[in-house]
Amino acid sequence: MKILVVGAGDYEIHDPAIAKGFSELGHEVRSFAWHEFFKPVNFFKKMQRKFVLGPAVRNINKTLIKSAEDFSPNLVFIYRNIYIHPRTICVLKKRGAVVFSYNNDDPFSKKYSYFNRQLSRVYLKSVHACDHNFVFRHKNIQDFNKIGVHNVSILRAFFIKERAFCLPMIDKEEKEVDVIFVGHYELDGRDEYVNSLIDQKIKFELFGFGWKASKYYLRIRDYLGYDFSVHLHSKDYNEALNSGKIALVFLSKLNNDTYTTRCFEIPAVKTMMLCERTEDMQSMFTEDHEAAYFSSPQECLEKVNFYLENNRYKAIAENGYQRLMQDGHEAKDRCREILDKYSQICGARK
Repeated sequence: MKILVVGAGDYEIHDPAIAKGFSELGHEVRSFAWHEFFKPVNFFKKMQRKFVLGPAVRNINKTLIKSAEDFSPNLVFIYRNIYIHPRTICVLKKRGAVVFSYNNDDPFSKKYSYFNRQLSRVYLKSVHACDHNFVFRHKNIQDFNKIGVHNVSILRAFFIKERAFCLPMIDKEEKEVDVIFVGHYELDGRDEYVNSLIDQKIKFELFGFGWKASKYYLRIRDYLGYDFSVHLHSKDYNEALNSGKIALVFLSKLNNDTYTTRCFEIPAVKTMMLCERTEDMQSMFTEDHEAAYFSSPQECLEKVNFYLENNRYKAIAENGYQRLMQDGHEAKDRCREILDKYSQICGARK
């Protein structure tokens, strides 16, 4: 089967991971990356990218149609569509391809800035033309139904086995970091949780962008003793997750998330997950058996102290790992779900 994966192509954790998953399942895969069309970077290209219009955007659509003509894919999978117009999707379908879309962001969120909301403009028009639309969160199924789009289903995030895996050389009893958080800052109170860890002199590490906006930034930096405003790449990211006895998970309020990618990456490295409590998370990982949850800084701190005592965190970490492997949340597992939907659609047309 021939599959054309379309997306930005600039981060391994997004469309490249899906393309690799399809390839590992034995399919002939080609990738179409639109970030190349905005090079070299200049003011004019930045404006086209920001406002989703102009020669670069037209060229993306024209070149995609030509690429599909040359490759003749059975399936076109568009990851977080920003630039592919509905008429382009219709052309792809007329030439024999089944077209799916997927968006890991919430295009209906009213918490984004005006310019970020503009990035969803083309996407929300294009979903009407797609054969099926995958979304990240349950909320978006209802959102789409309200605008008359009913061919929608959940495709959860995933971990990448080459990016998140247990390092056997790290002895779980010799971990020096009690708590770790790897993630960006949002104005949602997550810095209050970190501040409470400092108050209790918990040994923790933190890495992520945007924390300079926190009122506790200087206190956190002084406590850690290093600049934590960094982006961790694959090897460093994996080592960081492995290094902690307990890994915190804060959910994006901008995206209205009820779970996130790290909910799979943390159990994959056999580190205990301590996450904001949601029904969605509780449905995937049993509370106080496969993961632990909190709803306030006080409860978070209580859970940290409880599970650090007598190494209770180790059982949660192992149980979470077993649940993750049992349920299948790796990139290749998501590709199988996509292919199942493709088979359903093709079968219904016969």
